[in-house]
Amino acid sequence: MNAWSRVLAGVRRALSRNVSQPAGAAAGSVPFETLDAAAPAPEVRLVIFCDAPAATQEVHLFRPLKRLRMSGRCEIAIVTEKSASAGSSAKDFAALYRQFQPAAIIFSRFGGEQASLAVDGARSEGVPVITHLD
Repeated sequence: MNAWSRVLAGVRRALSRNVSQPAGAAAGSVPFETLDAAAPAPEVRLVIFCDAPAATQEVHLFRPLKRLRMSGRCEIAIVTEKSASAGSSAKDFAALYRQFQPAAIIFSRFGGEQASLAVDGARSEGVPVITHLD
């Protein structure tokens, strides 16, 4: 196993330990997972759209926010291409944003067919959209 493979294996282990399913997802909402245990009132909530959580998101998004996440000041929801199924609509994404109340949504290697619907839902709810390019 080379060094890069060990890094990726470590990222996958860390993510699988920390990801928890939220309780009480809104009906019609797009399924998502939270990266850490939900804080009662975090200062910042972010929704990250990605193909699947991996090293790119760990290095550029999860790790830089770790101190805030661990202190309960930041909460991250992850929507993958798989969870944003073909049956999701802009209204489903809007329901997700109303439920989670993110300060912004971030697209990081999300090339799913649902991307434009996720953006439309964000526009309808007034949620800023950020594109992460690496």
